[in-house]
Amino acid sequence: MEAQSLTFFSTLLTFPAVVPTIFLGVVLIYWVLVILGALDIDVINMDWDIDLEMGDDGINFLNVIGVPGLPSSITLSVLIFTFWLICVPSTYYLAWLLPAGIGQIIAGLIILFVAIVLGAQVTVWLVRPLRKVFSDQSHQHSAEHLVGKTCIISTASVDENFGQANYEDGGAGLILNVRSTIPNDLKRGSRALMIEYDKHTHSYAVASLEEI
Repeated sequence: MEAQSLTFFSTLLTFPAVVPTIFLGVVLIYWVLVILGALDIDVINMDWDIDLEMGDDGINFLNVIGVPGLPSSITLSVLIFTFWLICVPSTYYLAWLLPAGIGQIIAGLIILFVAIVLGAQVTVWLVRPLRKVFSDQSHQHSAEHLVGKTCIISTASVDENFGQANYEDGGAGLILNVRSTIPNDLKRGSRALMIEYDKHTHSYAVASLEEI
């Protein structure tokens, strides 16, 4: 068992498996920080627009792999995990069969390319059913519907650039981005009122219920 563990960890540190291993480590740290409330869940939901002459809006990066409408954090996490699952055994069974040197580097690059392509296909298959869930959730909890509702702050503080809160919807609950442009005492566990929705930042302006 000890030898097997050593072989496994050695594989993780061998090219090309070390590449997705690093990405997976970043993903794990990201989700730990999200759970602890140190980061917004949408912190990596950036505009990955690719100009393909498809109208004024262009085309979103997520459309390229066929999963529009899902949070980037979820899609990219699944993609990196499937990339890792494909690359690690491929490194062990294929890359090590070649002599060290340029041949192994070329084989590693090929493995990386094939793993990311296959990983994207598997990701589409895994997360595509979630689109209906998020679509239904967005329909039931539109921005206008949540304005005037109360939420529970889940981060250590809330300011004009950072903040997150939980909204109890009678089900699994919602994680929302919240902001406040005025000094406040909002902290984890505080109850706040959502008074406005900003479409550009996809966040809610909140005010402390105690202050109100």
